[in-house]
Amino acid sequence: MKRVSADEFLARPEVPALIAEYANESSIGGLPAPAPNADLYRAMYASGTMHPLVAFDGEVMVGFAVLIVYRNPHYGVLMGVLESLFVGGEYRSGGAGLQLLKVAETFAAGVGAVGIFVSAPDESRLAQVMDAKRSYTLTNRAYFKPFTEGQP
Repeated sequence: MKRVSADEFLARPEVPALIAEYANESSIGGLPAPAPNADLYRAMYASGTMHPLVAFDGEVMVGFAVLIVYRNPHYGVLMGVLESLFVGGEYRSGGAGLQLLKVAETFAAGVGAVGIFVSAPDESRLAQVMDAKRSYTLTNRAYFKPFTEGQP
């Protein structure tokens, strides 16, 4: 488990397959298929807002998390948001997901965040794991409404 630069993340040969598997399991209806925007990754990384985290099995990248750290305008405090957390299906029994979560928590705390939000697709395995973790509290339910041709 380690934090990498945006360029290191984007250059990994495993990323396309992991993103495709992530899209298959975690896509949100009404949004296009996930397709990392390299320029946005680089800009957010350079600004200190986005932090790619990766999990390895030997030399093979088997999972990733994208941590966003920002100052919340309502509370005035630094907060972490785990924008994505994904481990390839064949590697999930080894605890890589929980290790990525722990790395995200530790990094967010280390830069001064007061806490971390984690979102999970409804009824997903991640949602079940988060429901079972006593150190997390279910705070919100998120809803999405797609617009057709820019119209609500």
